[in-house]
Amino acid sequence: MSKALHLQALDKLNCLLPGQFDTVVFRFEMPTEYQHPGTQAQQAINLINYAIQQNSLEKLLTVIADFIPEQAPTAVLQNSHNPFGDIGRITDPALYFTRQAIQHEIFESLRKGMNISLLGPSQSGKSSLLEAVWHLGPQQLQREASRFVYLNLQGINNDEDFFSALCCETGLPQELSGYKLTRALQQQAMQQPFVLCLDEIECLCATQFSRMARDHLRSLADGSNAPLTLLIASRSSLGSLFPDNPKESSPLAGVCHTLELPPFSEMEIRAFLESRLVDSGVAFSAGEMTAIWQQSGGNPRQVQKLAAELYQRRVADA
Repeated sequence: MSKALHLQALDKLNCLLPGQFDTVVFRFEMPTEYQHPGTQAQQAINLINYAIQQNSLEKLLTVIADFIPEQAPTAVLQNSHNPFGDIGRITDPALYFTRQAIQHEIFESLRKGMNISLLGPSQSGKSSLLEAVWHLGPQQLQREASRFVYLNLQGINNDEDFFSALCCETGLPQELSGYKLTRALQQQAMQQPFVLCLDEIECLCATQFSRMARDHLRSLADGSNAPLTLLIASRSSLGSLFPDNPKESSPLAGVCHTLELPPFSEMEIRAFLESRLVDSGVAFSAGEMTAIWQQSGGNPRQVQKLAAELYQRRVADA
């Protein structure tokens, strides 16, 4: 299937008004089990992926053709807010990057009770992805929101501090430790285990954290009846981060399935850029979006930087 058709479908879907988009999904007869929540740009990528799986992308383009709106361009405001340039973890659900494929893989693994080590370089979007899982998880996995816990280990100083934070976020008395903590978590998670999203796991390498703490964390996430399912973000593999004993594997690496966070694809970057430019009065050409993809290498932080600079130039020229 031609890549040009993928991009053509994406361009057209992102031009549709919300009601028109919903009608396209209905007329294309996309089963509800394949539909996922998110922005229109995110849903567009999901719809295209489904059409590719069904070898019916040309049929989708035919359905879309009846709904291309004719709209006059919006005037550019000199003082308009630059929709790019986010720094650090993205916490606003409306601003999440479109990462349907990796999100789907994460949720499928969590649904099976698999612990995940999310591996990626600095500023590749790991923290924002953990935030998205924490926010979208209750709906995706049909669990209570209280079953999803996000912990940033920056600012957590030692073993006691870590387990106190875990107790606080799971609704347990903060003085619990050892077996009493394990037993309390097991009782809390009897029907629905907790998904623990651990950010900045590198902090556990500090000397004030012990091997015992990592062993205890492993015990809470090991086995079919474990009260915790882990989603750990790191820049290096857990085995190299915690080489506790040359003759033994790292306790956390031993229970986690590694998922490498890939860079953004050209299609994902185009969808992201177009979703942010909606109602801005600014449009990037296909060539400009391709250039951002090539120059950024698919790195989210670089995408934001390049897009912010291009947007600013466009507004200044206007």
